[in-house]
Amino acid sequence: MLPDRVQKQVGFTMWLTCLFKFCPYAWDSKAFRLRKGNRMHQVIHRCVFLFESAVCTFSICRLLQMYILGAEPRPFIMAMLFTFARILEMTCYYQFFTNGDDILYFANQVFAHLDEYRKSECYFRLVLKLKICYIGIIFFQKSCTKTDQQQRVRLWK
Repeated sequence: MLPDRVQKQVGFTMWLTCLFKFCPYAWDSKAFRLRKGNRMHQVIHRCVFLFESAVCTFSICRLLQMYILGAEPRPFIMAMLFTFARILEMTCYYQFFTNGDDILYFANQVFAHLDEYRKSECYFRLVLKLKICYIGIIFFQKSCTKTDQQQRVRLWK
């Protein structure tokens, strides 16, 4: 169950992800879905992949160099973490190339499920009940006098 504000934030995050070419898709903000990117999206995504591959290769070489030369523990641990993060990133890129259509289908199914729940009656009933309860609480607090409020406080203690 995503409120409207959270859904807008998810949409913005997906838009940024597609804008910076972390995934080879295009974000359709009106339909709240991912769609397959055009040829230019795929070319830019491949260029980003090649750049990240070079960075990953450099970080692995740098880690091996630090290991062979016997670097101090703290920089060595930082280099290990950086290298493992790059390897994980390369694994994600590889998954986009091999299972891209399955990932696209799964992501759109998740977004469709969220939209179904938002458009269903139970969601609107829940929102309506919460608004009615909120209005009732505000009305009840304004209608009570000071002595009624003090009595309620004594009862709760």
